[in-house]
Amino acid sequence: SPPPSPPPPPSPPPGVKWCVSYAFGEYVVGVTVAALLCSLAALLALACLRRTRPHLSSPLLPAKRRRYSGLITWLLLITAPVMGWLFAVAPYAICYSSPVAAVVGLALWLLVSFAMGVAALSDPGVIPDLKWPDDPPPRAKHDRQTGRCVHKFDHFCVFIGNSVGRGNYRWFLSFVGLTSLSALYLLAWCVFHVVDLAGRLELEGGVDRGTAFAKAVGQAIGSVVLGFYFAVMGTLVSLLLVLHCYLVSTAQTTAEFMRGRWKKETNPYDRGARSNWLD
Repeated sequence: SPPPSPPPPPSPPPGVKWCVSYAFGEYVVGVTVAALLCSLAALLALACLRRTRPHLSSPLLPAKRRRYSGLITWLLLITAPVMGWLFAVAPYAICYSSPVAAVVGLALWLLVSFAMGVAALSDPGVIPDLKWPDDPPPRAKHDRQTGRCVHKFDHFCVFIGNSVGRGNYRWFLSFVGLTSLSALYLLAWCVFHVVDLAGRLELEGGVDRGTAFAKAVGQAIGSVVLGFYFAVMGTLVSLLLVLHCYLVSTAQTTAEFMRGRWKKETNPYDRGARSNWLD
C-alpha cells in the first residue's frame, strides 16, 4: 500500500524551515515545471540580448550629477522590497499555496535586474562629437544630463542613470514592462497572505470577520506594508508602460511627445502601429 501522505500544515503558520521542507516535498512536479519555465524565460532573454547586440560601452555613471545612478534604484526600489517579500510573504505562500509562487517571484526579480542592467549599461546611440555632421541624423538630440548627443533621443532616465535612445530603448521598455508585471504579481501574494490568514483565523478562532481581518493585518503587517509599496509602484510603472506603448504605436519619442512635436503636422515616421512596433 502507498505510504500515507504527510499531515496538512498546522495553523497558525509554522516556522519557515518546516514550510519550505513540507511544501517542496508535496509540490515537486509544480516546482520542476516552474523552474523549467523560468529557465526558458532566461534563455529567451539571452537570445534577445544576442539578437539585438547592444553595445555595452556606456559609462557606469554617464550623468554629470552623480546622484543619478541605476545602482541606487536597483538596491533600494527593486532588490530590497523583493528580498523583504521573500522573507515576509513567500514562506506563507509556500506553505499554504505552492512553492511555485516563490520560484516565479525570484525569477521575475532576476529578469527585471537583467533588463535594467542592459538598459543602464548599453550605449543609447551616442554620436561622438568628432563625428557630429553639419546635417545631424533625424531625431538626434543633445542630452544635457550627460553632455552627449544621442541618436533618436527619447529621454534621460534617472532610474537607470542613462540616456534612452535608439540603442537601448527596447531594453528600457522591457525593464518597464517586467517591473510592472513583477509589482502586480508580488502585490497579489501580499493580498493573498492577509486574506487567507483572515479566513483561517475566522474559521479556527471563532471570531467575526472584522476581528479576524484586524488580527490578520496585525500578524501580517509586513505583507501590508509591502503590498502598499507594490500597489503604488505597480500603478505608476503600469501607467508609464501604457504611455510608452502609445508612443511606440504612434512613432513618437518622449521628447517629441512632451513638446507636442506632431500635434499640428503629420508625423513622417508613423507607418502604422504594427510597423512601428517592428521598427
